[in-house]
Amino acid sequence: MQISAGMDSGILTVDNLLVLTTAVAFCVSLTPPNAPVPQEQMLQKTFFERTIVLRVFLHKVLLCALSSLHIAASVSRHSGGGGGSSSRHDAAMILGTLICLLSALLRLWCFATLGRFFDFQATVKADHQLITSGPYAYARHPSYAGLAGSYLGTILVLFSSGHWFREHGLLALAGKIVGGIWCAESVVIFVGVPRRANMEDAALKQRFGKEWEEFARRVPFKVVPGIY
Repeated sequence: MQISAGMDSGILTVDNLLVLTTAVAFCVSLTPPNAPVPQEQMLQKTFFERTIVLRVFLHKVLLCALSSLHIAASVSRHSGGGGGSSSRHDAAMILGTLICLLSALLRLWCFATLGRFFDFQATVKADHQLITSGPYAYARHPSYAGLAGSYLGTILVLFSSGHWFREHGLLALAGKIVGGIWCAESVVIFVGVPRRANMEDAALKQRFGKEWEEFARRVPFKVVPGIY
């Protein structure tokens, strides 16, 4: 009973709940709502487009592994009499978790609004419809705000004070490599958002013509209302 109680208190810490919430929110944001698009239907058959589903899957696996290591280390510390966590929690971890959670909710809203027209690869289906409701009434590509937010949030959490990855993982060469890869992939996402938005705008304009032009006049912002 004493071991069980120790394990319970080790798991149910604020930091562990923040780390777990971040991992779940990230996985929700990065799980495609529909089957992958065949290559012949992609707007561009670049390496990025062809591998995006596999890469985001690997990102989810990696984040879940790092989150599990954090929680396992916490449980081990508590069960070994290492004491509870500090009553003060890193602001970056709290902020990162909040960003990930809000980003996941935004992405789910976008998934539900676009339905079968939401794909991780850029494409315009044969029977495509121009959706202008829900979050698309405020920005033409709002899901990219959620995508960028998901990666920004995880960076804040992984590199926050108190996370196992920052305190221990980065001490090893393998940890430094993992951290570098994660940051590099995040930069690719951040840089790729404007490019993807422009590419999809061009394809939708070509497909829907004046209907899209009217939509663009009503909704001038691509990703973030009032900003971009």
